[in-house]
Amino acid sequence: MIRSAILFTLFLLAGCVAQQAPAADAPIPVQVATVSRQEAASQGTRSGRIEPWDTAVLSSQVAERIVDFPFNEGDPVREGQVLIRFDAGTAEAQLQQALAASDRAAATRRQAEASLARVTIETNAGLDSARAVVRGASAQEAKARAFTRQQELRSAEASVRAARAETELAQREYDRYKGLVEEDAAPQQSLDRAEAVLKAARAQLQTAEQSLSLAKEGARVEDQAAAAASLAQAKASLEAAEARPHRLEELRAQIAALAAQEGEARALAQQARIQLQHHIVLAPYDGRVLETMVEPGESVGTGAPLLRVGRLSKVKAIFELPEGRRAGLRLGQPMEVTVDALQGRRYKGELFAMDAEADLKTRTFQVKVALDNPGEALLPNMVTRLLLVEQTAGSPLTIPIAAVISRAEKPSVFVVKDGRAEPRDVSLAAPVGDRVEVLGGLAEGDKVVTTPLRVIPGTPVQQVSI
Repeated sequence: MIRSAILFTLFLLAGCVAQQAPAADAPIPVQVATVSRQEAASQGTRSGRIEPWDTAVLSSQVAERIVDFPFNEGDPVREGQVLIRFDAGTAEAQLQQALAASDRAAATRRQAEASLARVTIETNAGLDSARAVVRGASAQEAKARAFTRQQELRSAEASVRAARAETELAQREYDRYKGLVEEDAAPQQSLDRAEAVLKAARAQLQTAEQSLSLAKEGARVEDQAAAAASLAQAKASLEAAEARPHRLEELRAQIAALAAQEGEARALAQQARIQLQHHIVLAPYDGRVLETMVEPGESVGTGAPLLRVGRLSKVKAIFELPEGRRAGLRLGQPMEVTVDALQGRRYKGELFAMDAEADLKTRTFQVKVALDNPGEALLPNMVTRLLLVEQTAGSPLTIPIAAVISRAEKPSVFVVKDGRAEPRDVSLAAPVGDRVEVLGGLAEGDKVVTTPLRVIPGTPVQQVSI
């Protein structure tokens, strides 16, 4: 009703001034607009608040004393920046102990592996040596029972020469590796292997010399008995050597157990390292300190809240809308808000969340609008207003409200026809913004004068489009 009264008053004033405008023979330049169809809309606002895009309450993961906390509420922080430091003396000592235990376990395991390698070499060499002794003793025992022939004597001599050559070669190899090991140019395992080969060669030489001696002297009863005893002893030594692989299995089992202990020690060291890392609190992202809950020097328990930080490079505006307003909204819809504290500055955003259930007390739905905030001018809990535009059904004819005048208590306009301004009564709805809906009197495409104060009926006009 008030809007209609104001509009009516404006119409009367416009008509009075128009009647006072002097007529002129020359065409009057006027601005014109075309009657067109346009969606009409009504506007409204809804107050809300600004909240950070992300908010995090950082809590303590240790029970310790705070030794450094150089931030105040409102201070900016960067992602990964140290915000709080706790006293870490005990945690550092525990980490060093765990690392030392891990190193000891690794050293013990490596020592056992070296022992396994050495015993493996000795076992293999012992087996070779024992088998050689058995073969030699068997030959001596057989020769002791039979009369030595000339060809056997020559064969025995050849065996001695071959065994002596092998022994000399093994001795030279042993001497060479011994020198290399003393100079740290070869591993100890190489020397152990050369020593085992030398022992086997010496045993072979001894057996060959004994065979040659028997071949020269001939076999006696006591020699036969001695040869049989030597053979039995050699077989017993071989059996003992063949039993040594069981020792290797024991060493392998021991190494496996030591490796498991080493893994446990490493795990404890990793836990100690993580515990030490818990003695600092890092910023989860770029933002600002919104609230501090502790002071430097204060002792806190595990799980105690320390401070609250928020991301402000992007914020969300939260509004409570009545049922009728929610129906016309959709996710992703562009929205516009103003902020009272910033002299009504407008921000464009996007609707990204809407409640699917109304509040039981207020019967309103909460909606959230995402807003970019590069300069961080929008701060938490600022009052903001959501501009709501409600579209009416259909596409009515509209004209600029500046084109409307009043004659005989009825709205009218000047229509440009054949170069002259002709008055025409119209029926109008309530204005919306700078336009008004036409209910009757005009047709789509008509040209209306938007500067009617300069025109009287029938005046020649020169059209100037806008």
